[in-house]
Amino acid sequence: MIYVIGGLKYNKGKIHTSVNFALYLTNIKKRSVLLIDADPKTCSDDYLSWKNMVSPETELKLINLESTTLNEALEANESSFDDIVIDSGAGENLVNSIHSADRLIVPFSPEDLGLWTVWKLTRVETMIDNALDDNPELKAFSLMIDKDNNEEKVETLVKALKNSQYLDFMSSETLQDQMFAEAENKEPEAVKSFISDRDMKIFDKISS
Repeated sequence: MIYVIGGLKYNKGKIHTSVNFALYLTNIKKRSVLLIDADPKTCSDDYLSWKNMVSPETELKLINLESTTLNEALEANESSFDDIVIDSGAGENLVNSIHSADRLIVPFSPEDLGLWTVWKLTRVETMIDNALDDNPELKAFSLMIDKDNNEEKVETLVKALKNSQYLDFMSSETLQDQMFAEAENKEPEAVKSFISDRDMKIFDKISS
């Protein structure tokens, strides 16, 4: 199965969602998984390198697109893995990848609430609508990845995401918090338990 994690803005949880979801498939579901870092910033590559340093038993293959295209990487590797997780970033590779994807995961943050979020959500829905013409089996999910002390912002974002015609809303505001806890602890046990019970259920649903 091909999973794409992407959105229309950087630094909004795509990196951590991509790596943690790929590790969930590898370590919890015992799948053979390839993580493709299609983000020009190659941040997933850096984040996974840190995780592997902290927890050497983590086995997850990662490639970036420094010397190849996304389509070439998919053609060369799709038959060799149970699952491929693509961190598409926020650019052209997002548009290209969802035409081949089985699942699309889009993180949102309540701190962006306002006209930007409405515009972003509309853009994502338009991309999904266009992709469904030649990829009718595509399923898309939204995640709220950051906690925010402003309950009104959170409630407004949740309402908007739940009303989306194309995105199935999955509440997951714990992913970002777990990442910061790992960075502070830097202990192997922290990496082993990076998935909360709530996120486990969400990942189970997305991967089913």
